[in-house]
Amino acid sequence: MALFILTCRNFNKYYKYILFSSIFLLIYNICFGLNYHNILKEINIKNIFTSEEEPKRFRQFFIRQIFCYLVTFILSFIFDKIENKRKRETLMSSTKNMREDSIESLNSQIDLIFRQTASIYYSKTIFLYLICLIILWVILDLAIQKIQIILKHLDFWMLELIFLSIFSKVILNIDIYAHQIVAMILTVFPLILKIVTIILSFFDSQIKNTNLEIPYVENIWLIPLGIIIYSILILLKAYINTKIKWYMDIKYFPSNKLLFLYGLIGTLFYLIICTMSTFKECEKIYTSY
Repeated sequence: MALFILTCRNFNKYYKYILFSSIFLLIYNICFGLNYHNILKEINIKNIFTSEEEPKRFRQFFIRQIFCYLVTFILSFIFDKIENKRKRETLMSSTKNMREDSIESLNSQIDLIFRQTASIYYSKTIFLYLICLIILWVILDLAIQKIQIILKHLDFWMLELIFLSIFSKVILNIDIYAHQIVAMILTVFPLILKIVTIILSFFDSQIKNTNLEIPYVENIWLIPLGIIIYSILILLKAYINTKIKWYMDIKYFPSNKLLFLYGLIGTLFYLIICTMSTFKECEKIYTSY
């Protein structure tokens, strides 16, 4: 147990975001509903208190996305302030414990580090490139989510692991070890299952009696088109994730500031979409009381 604790202390501090990602994804699904391809009864927090299911036409996806990105923006801002305050307190406490003759040398080192990081953070080229990456990141999240809904079963998500490994080797110069090669080989099994699912969709006589709409059953040409489009999207996503890691590991850009920009740009992106959609007349729904 002691050896396990000592080993955990050597973990990268960014590994905590893997846990945070899983927790917030669970919260998102509980709040907004979870339903596999709309063929089962939806699970959400509202079903706990009432059996009435919310009509799909009342759901505002873009409004929900605004709140999600806004929460990311607010939380990252708070965490960034807390981390900066902690760093200042640590620096002040360490400075007080040093002798007078060592303070000047320490201040010169701190000043030098500050100049280097400031030039990295606010270099126009690097910062603008980062903004472009985050904008593309937000758009890709929307595109991937929509194509998973429209072209069901054509989301070969397992290819992303291979793309990430390749970009990590090329961009970050990270060696690919044996266990990573084994993980990439194991992606063959879900890949085969995905192909089998697509094939079985053509022989399922009950598919028309369910809520599951599979457009490629009637239009087979959508299969290669959907696979190509989705592969391009996850290829871009893998590249963006690798470059984001490059900013954090190589350029020492704080993760809280990255999430801050991500939440801010995502909020503005969906606000623009919702603002533009107000100029289009909504469908009239007549209800009887």
